[in-house]
Amino acid sequence: MQQLAAPLPLQAALQDCRVRSAAAELGLPYSHSPSATVNITCKDFPHLYVKAGLSESVVWHSTSSTEMLNQASFSLPLCSDLKGVIVTLSDDGHLQCSYLGTDPALFQAPKVESRELNYEDLDVELKELQKIIKDVKSQGVWPMTEREDDLKVSAAVSPNFDSVSQATDADVGTDLVPSITVKVTLQSQMALQKAKLSVYVQPPLALTCDHFSFDFMAPETTSTVAFSVYLKRSYAPSELEGNAVVSYFRPTDRNPDGIPRVIQCKFRLPLKLIYLPGQPSKTASHKLTIDTNKSPVSLLSLFPGRTFE
Repeated sequence: MQQLAAPLPLQAALQDCRVRSAAAELGLPYSHSPSATVNITCKDFPHLYVKAGLSESVVWHSTSSTEMLNQASFSLPLCSDLKGVIVTLSDDGHLQCSYLGTDPALFQAPKVESRELNYEDLDVELKELQKIIKDVKSQGVWPMTEREDDLKVSAAVSPNFDSVSQATDADVGTDLVPSITVKVTLQSQMALQKAKLSVYVQPPLALTCDHFSFDFMAPETTSTVAFSVYLKRSYAPSELEGNAVVSYFRPTDRNPDGIPRVIQCKFRLPLKLIYLPGQPSKTASHKLTIDTNKSPVSLLSLFPGRTFE
């Protein structure tokens, strides 16, 4: 027996309903009760209508693995202490009993009492709050973030190339590819767990090592790691800025395993890492002359560490 949810007024109407199958015999797509208060359509899915409206949540379907039934007749049996049972008979002789249950419990949100807002009082309160925020910021007592107190990360780029190039897998031709060392220092102010350092640079720049792990860092300790950066392919990167990101867990009283935190710092690589100086061509067929009323920028300021004739 299949239980269906139906409104209580529909169950009361069905007690006096005797649906006939004459309409189905005539080929009509629906049957109706003598009192015309309840109509039942029998197309792909039988539906119950109270007067002219479709009843809520009353749609039959077959519970077997066969196709949907095509009910040809509907009837109400006389069952002791069980009201709202509907018997359907399909055109292939399949008999099915369906039970109309009670109304489902529907939650209705309580109505919120509307009140008129006094915009003048709200403006006064907003100005007072803005004044308090401004005073706190001007007094320099704005609280610092806890991440700055937990861990400090800094990066330093060596001014000179490595004496022995670490570019072992570079693919830029026969020229020797230089590499430069970068040192990242981690200063922990308190006990930290599962700290991981990840370093990112723009391709085709490459790193000799881009991940470092620290299982535990004691308070007031400093850890330094070093790696080399070099040009792996024969084209220029989009930028020379690198990024060092540290993720760690900060233990608390309520959470001994630690709360995840992330901190990062940036470093900039020198331009000499990706280019080689060349002599200007003196036999060019075209020349370009630029006149300006401002003094030109010195090439030494643009390219430090290089000599120009």
